[in-house]
Amino acid sequence: MLQIVQHTPTRMILRDRQPAAQVAAWVFLMVSLGALATFAIQALEALGRADSIEPARLLGVALFVLLGLGFVALGLLAVANFTGGVTCVLDRETGTITIQRVDFFRRSEFRHAIYSVSHLEVETNADVQAYGLFVVLRSGERVPLAAVPLIEQAHVEQLRRQVREFLRGDTG
Repeated sequence: MLQIVQHTPTRMILRDRQPAAQVAAWVFLMVSLGALATFAIQALEALGRADSIEPARLLGVALFVLLGLGFVALGLLAVANFTGGVTCVLDRETGTITIQRVDFFRRSEFRHAIYSVSHLEVETNADVQAYGLFVVLRSGERVPLAAVPLIEQAHVEQLRRQVREFLRGDTG
């Protein structure tokens, strides 16, 4: 969940980490790797015992290995996305807002002048039972920041208020 991890008069850092999703991603990756390794060992033993290798059997083994590799790739993608999370740094000293996130297997960084930030917008998505938090620039561009469950309404409103106060320069 998105939280303020540092708040000084000149710097605010928001970080979105999902520990349960990180654990689930690592478990999925380990299970996928284990299943792929087990299948590969059994397939090699079975193919080694066969007097002749039938093309259909070889094709079946190849398809299952590719399927296993697909699950491993999906696990790697999940681990990369959930362990990276999102970090938003609002820095008055440098006059910048920086949002770092993992997009597939690469880290992306969004950087703008802090004065180009209009506000933090909260959008309700009833279909997925979550609030979407967006940084809205004065140009109208919306940069996604995080998703927060609907039951965390008080937390979302508190975050919005604290970011608004920081952007206005209130040291409150």
